[in-house]
Amino acid sequence: KIWYIAGINGEAVEKQIDIDLSFIGKGKTGTIYNDNATNIAMLYSARFDTAPLGNTKITLQPNGGFLIVIE
Repeated sequence: KIWYIAGINGEAVEKQIDIDLSFIGKGKTGTIYNDNATNIAMLYSARFDTAPLGNTKITLQPNGGFLIVIE
């Protein structure tokens, strides 16, 4: 299975949210795409392993969003 998890921030202030990814299970690799905090025209991306994950903090930039793809 491939999971797609997305979120948006419709406000003009930065927000932090917690997402529980424990339902995904272990042994999967994910990539998060998020707005760059210093240059809104650029994206930040990072790869991660689902093994140690439970609740994950994500920072949403003002009027920004994120996408997580887990394979």
